[in-house]
Amino acid sequence: QFCIFPSELEKLTQIEHLNLTENQLTRIPVWMGAYAKMNAVLLGGNGLSTVPNSIGGMGPLVLSTVNLSNNGLLKVPSALCGVLTLKRCTFSGNALNELPAQIGRLVHLEELWVDSNQLARLPPSINGWKSLTALYLHNNKLQALPRVIVELEGLAVLTLSSNELSDLPWNLPVLTNLEELWLDSNKLSLLPQGLESMPNVKDFTCKNNEFEGKELQRANDLMERFENTQVSKILATKRKEEERAAMQARMPEHTAVESVDDRDPRELELEQLRDELEEAMRNDNLEAAQEIQEKLDAFEAEGRED
Repeated sequence: QFCIFPSELEKLTQIEHLNLTENQLTRIPVWMGAYAKMNAVLLGGNGLSTVPNSIGGMGPLVLSTVNLSNNGLLKVPSALCGVLTLKRCTFSGNALNELPAQIGRLVHLEELWVDSNQLARLPPSINGWKSLTALYLHNNKLQALPRVIVELEGLAVLTLSSNELSDLPWNLPVLTNLEELWLDSNKLSLLPQGLESMPNVKDFTCKNNEFEGKELQRANDLMERFENTQVSKILATKRKEEERAAMQARMPEHTAVESVDDRDPRELELEQLRDELEEAMRNDNLEAAQEIQEKLDAFEAEGRED
């Protein structure tokens, strides 16, 4: 394990991927900013409490991934907020108590992991994350969410478990792309109306809150509803795959022909039906495939009678 940054790396200015995860580094040298072609920096599981501003100079046109999880960081390096190419940032397991307002400038950010910190609030500037699909906020100290969170239209994953939330934005269900929504272990007594109609939710949980009476029943019904929906989707997919496999097993193999001109019209029609069946199967159109298969069976049965 490295306790200090390997000095040999200073000369490797063309490096594109750096992985020094799970070492004992306590500082990053200033010269890291010279890595102009850096695409990914993985420094999780070290002992870093600060990061030099020069880190913002790395890969100014290509840097897409930064992992600084499980260190001792007290704040997100402000220099990283100017690296507009960033798509994935991981700051899990540090001691962050806030995010800088400038972090909203990361308009190409797709995934942000800031779980297991000490965050009490989020800056309103997060509405700049127009490309964000996953936001991991569990195990913090959030007491409220900024209303602008509903502007993150592409959000598919939102984890809020183990915070101190007492309410949620009333219009949270407008995030119709959400697939995972974790609300466990907060101080919620009410859930937003309309959660039931969110079309894509696959993983929903809201256990260990302060629901009572009808709202507690509603919360339990929601968890059961989404769980059953997911089971139904899995079973439907399985049935579809089984039907597809059975249909393909019934498909006759094509027979080779020397020339289209030499074939009988019935053979040409048979060939066309087989092609249509293959096309229907490729498009997962099982209803059409079934109809074509029936025509094909009848056609072949008629040929045998002749």
